[in-house]
Amino acid sequence: VATCRDRKLKNSTEQNRNVWETRSKLLGTSLKGVLFKGLPDVVNEHFHNWHKNLILSTIENKHKLRMLDVGCGYGRLSMAIIERFPDVDLTGMDISENYVSLYKKNTNQPAYVGAIENFPAELGTFDCIICITVLMYVDDENLGRAIDHVFLHLKWGGQLILIEPHCSGA
Repeated sequence: VATCRDRKLKNSTEQNRNVWETRSKLLGTSLKGVLFKGLPDVVNEHFHNWHKNLILSTIENKHKLRMLDVGCGYGRLSMAIIERFPDVDLTGMDISENYVSLYKKNTNQPAYVGAIENFPAELGTFDCIICITVLMYVDDENLGRAIDHVFLHLKWGGQLILIEPHCSGA
């Protein structure tokens, strides 16, 4: 029997999925598709480069590094990670089916459709998880659940790279 909380989570997740599915189809592989649609391109390019450089300088290069890109979009960050760490075992996860398809095409890596509040169990655990501008779209009621799921899939001693703006909107 589904609880009220489970129904609210499903409704919230479905609304989020619909927004991102539409956004992915309208904006595709543009930075406005995955970053801030209301900002000028030059600002989004700055954020993208900052995200990319911070992530690449933070990743601990381990042998057989297994990584998850939560909210992977079309692969904007994963492509840079693959270029720097060609032996990485990288998986994407996004709430949008269209972005998952674009991710697979752009990175030649596996990707799954899923919400951060409810990771697919088959993903397993990872040495490193990146979560960039994702939690800002999770409502306050589900934020704890989302963070719990991130840590459930992070190996003991693993690395979480989290970049989230505060009250910036989309």
